[in-house]
This record gives sequence, structure tokens and C-alpha cells, in this order.
Amino acid sequence: MSPQDARRNVPVLIVGGGPAGLTASILLSSLGIKSLLVERRTGGSGLPKAHIVSPRSMEILAQCGLTERMLAASSDHEYMSQVAWMTSCAGPTELHGVELARGDSWGGGQELLVSTSASPYTHRNLPQIHLEPILR
Repeated sequence: MSPQDARRNVPVLIVGGGPAGLTASILLSSLGIKSLLVERRTGGSGLPKAHIVSPRSMEILAQCGLTERMLAASSDHEYMSQVAWMTSCAGPTELHGVELARGDSWGGGQELLVSTSASPYTHRNLPQIHLEPILR
């Protein structure tokens, strides 16, 4: 069988090598199901894109044996438990850098108890450009 014929005769074709496609490939392989992943890019996404990994996603990635690498590469939950809305980060006038509002986010602050009771994992901050190499 030629390589081209083998590519046409796979049980599962995964289109896209982002986090979802790469995770699907890992999970199918762990079940002994052959698949072919196709991606139009030769490398990773090249841009940060998405950066929050949910507790449920962490549970799925734990099934892939990636927990330690994910925890080592991502920001600790304590550094992302709040979000602030600002006029800008910096600038030449007093209107720049003004905090407009602040609140709990990603299962932090008052949401922490509920968030941690539902999963052994918390939200993690790991930009897609750093997640994809772990999955590959």
C-alpha cells in the first residue's frame, strides 16, 4: 500500500492541529484507534490566541498523561484569580492607567470554594503557543 493510499484509508481524519485536534489525536491513540491529523501550517499557531485552560480541560489532559508538563508550563491559579478593567496600561495623561473595575475571575476569590469542589484542578493560564508544543 502506498503512503497516499494509507492516508485515504484511516478510520478517523482529524482536520486541524490546534489544541482540540492534537488532544483528539492523543486520546484516539491511547484507545488504539488509528487516525490521521492534517494541519495546513508547518509549525504552531505563531500567536498567543487562547490562554485559559479550564479545569475540565485539565482533567482531559490528565488522561493524556500531561498533567505535570501542563502545571510546570502554566501560571499558578493565585496569579490569575482577579481581572481588572483599565483605561490603558500606561500613557502620558492622568486618564491613562486608571482602574475602572476589578472582580474575581477564573474560579478565584469568592468563587474558589465552588470551583475547587467540582474538580481536582483549577483554571490555568497557558497561551496556545506554549500549549501546542506540549500536545505535539
